Amino acid sequence: MPPIPLQNSHFTLDVSGIAGFLGASQAISGMESVHFYKYRRFLGFHNTPGSYNTAQHYGRLARGAVWDGLFPGNNDEPAIFLRLDGERGPKYRSIASGTEIINIGHVGHILAQYCRGHYVRPTQGWWSEDKNIRITKAIDVTIVGLHGDGATMEASLANGRNHVANRPKLESEEGTMNRETQSEGDTVSKGGAASDRQSESANGKGTSIVVSDVTNGTNTKGPDAMDAHAQQQNTSETRVQHPANIRSSPWTHALALFASLFSIAGCVVCGVYREWFAFALILLGILCNGIACLLIGRAQISFQHPEPSPHSPPGDGLLDDGDQFIVLKGCEKAVNYVVKGRIIVKYGESRAFHRIGVSAVLLTIQFIGQLFIIPRSRLFGQIIFLSTLAVSWLSNCSLSSINKEELQMMVILNTLPFSKPAPKREDNTLDLRKQRLNFTKFTMPTRTSAVVFATLCALPLNYLKNLNYQQRIKHIRGVLGSSLPKNTPAWDEWMDLVPERVGELLWVSEHPDSELLSQLPRGSKITEIGDKKLLEDLLQDAKNAFDCFTSTHEWNETTGFFVLRRDPQCFA
Repeated sequence: MPPIPLQNSHFTLDVSGIAGFLGASQAISGMESVHFYKYRRFLGFHNTPGSYNTAQHYGRLARGAVWDGLFPGNNDEPAIFLRLDGERGPKYRSIASGTEIINIGHVGHILAQYCRGHYVRPTQGWWSEDKNIRITKAIDVTIVGLHGDGATMEASLANGRNHVANRPKLESEEGTMNRETQSEGDTVSKGGAASDRQSESANGKGTSIVVSDVTNGTNTKGPDAMDAHAQQQNTSETRVQHPANIRSSPWTHALALFASLFSIAGCVVCGVYREWFAFALILLGILCNGIACLLIGRAQISFQHPEPSPHSPPGDGLLDDGDQFIVLKGCEKAVNYVVKGRIIVKYGESRAFHRIGVSAVLLTIQFIGQLFIIPRSRLFGQIIFLSTLAVSWLSNCSLSSINKEELQMMVILNTLPFSKPAPKREDNTLDLRKQRLNFTKFTMPTRTSAVVFATLCALPLNYLKNLNYQQRIKHIRGVLGSSLPKNTPAWDEWMDLVPERVGELLWVSEHPDSELLSQLPRGSKITEIGDKKLLEDLLQDAKNAFDCFTSTHEWNETTGFFVLRRDPQCFA
C-alpha cells in the first residue's frame, strides 16, 4: 500500500462545528425542485452540507407527537411547506354572478406573475403614435382564454348560456389529457346561440395526467382516497403524476450526477488509504441525503378546485392586480381552476410521513457523527471529506438558482386549460418553447381606459342578452365600481354616465359612435372647473378604451360574435 499523504502532519482541520450548518439554505432550496423533474429525486446521493438545518426543516413534515418533539415548529400542509401554495393572488370580480374575492389563491398568484413578467409578450400600444391621448401610467391588460370539461360545456349548451364560440374540446388520448386551443382566438358573444365541441375522453396506458372528478365526497376515478376536506365538498382534482416532464438545464443534472460520483469516489479513496472515519461519514452522508431526497420527492402533486353547478352562469371575470388586469374568459369550472383552485401535495398513507421523520433523524445522526468523528480522522481524510461537501454545495447552488415559480407556471400551463399542451421532444420531455398559449396582452395609457377595456373584453354578452337592459347596466357598473375610485363628484358622475352609454353602444345603437362616451352631459351637477376638466379626461379615457376594443375585435356576421383579430394594425 502506498504511504498515506500528509501522515506526519500535526495539523488537523476541525470542521465538525460548521459542517452541519454551512450550505443549509442551498440544500433546502435545491431539494424544493425535486418534484418538478421526473428523475430528480434519484440524484441526491451525495454528501451534502447543512444536514442539521435540513433535518430540522423537513422533519416538520412528519406527523405525530414524537416528531413534533424532535422537530418543533409549525406543521403546515405539505404544499405550503414546499412553497407550492400559500401565496395571495390578485382581486377577482365575476361579471355575471358579481362574486368578489379580495385575494385569490396561489394559482392566481403564479398566473399574475407570469402575465406581469416578460413571458407574455405585449402587443404594441395602439395609442403610441397618437400625441393627443392622455398617458399617465401604462397598464397591461392580458386576455386569457380558458375552457372546461365536456360535462360542463354540454350543460352550458343545454341551458343556453354558452357564451364563447369554438371552445376547445378536452380529451384524453393514450392516457394523457390533451387540449386544443381556440382556432379563432378569444371570442365574446353578442347574440345568438353558440356551438361548442363536445369533450371526448378515453382511457389508456402510461398515464402522465389523471383527472379525478369527485361528487359528494365520492372518488369516481383514481386509486387514492380524498382527504377529509375534499370529501366534504363538491370538488375535482387533476392529479399530475409527473408534473415535471420538463427538461432542465443539462448542466444542472450533470453537476448533480458529478457530485454523486465525486462523493462515491471520495469514499473509495478514503477506503483505499484506510481513512475509515472519513470513509464512514462520507458514506453516511451519501445514504442520508439520498434517502431524504427519495422520500420527499415521492409526493403526489394535484390541482384541487370546487366543482360548480352545471347551471352556473359564465365564469368570465376580471383579476385586478394593481398595475395590471387579467381577463378570464371561460365557463365557471374553467375559471375555478384559477380563482378557487389550489395545489395540494399528498404523501399517501401516514407511514410516508413517518419515513420522512426517520430520514430527518438520519440527517441528525449524520450531523452528530460529523461533530465527533471527523476530528478523529487524519488530515488527508478531512480534506477528502471537505472536498465532497464543496462539490455538493456547488450542485445545491445550481439547483437553488432555478426559478421555482417559473417551474410551477410551466406545470400549470400544461395541466390546466390555458392552452394546448406543449409538444414532446424525442426524449419525452416537454418543448415549452412551442407551446401555444391562449394569451393576448394589451397596454393601455391610463388605469381608467384599462378598466373599461378589460370590462368590455370580459363581458359575457350572450349571457347578458337574456337579462333586461337595467340588469345589464348593473353588471357593467358593478365591475367598473370595483376597480375605480368612488365618492368624488367627477367619479360619481362618470360612474352614472359610462355604464349607460356603453350599454347604449352595445345593445341600442344600430350604428354605435364612440364619441358618445366623451360628450359632457348637459345637466351636469359639477360646478368646479377642476372637476369638469377631470370628468372630460375620464370620459375621453372611456372613449379611447371603446375604440381600442372595436379596433382589436371584429364582428363576425356568420357566428354572431366579436372575435379577437389575429393581425390588427395595432399589434406589434
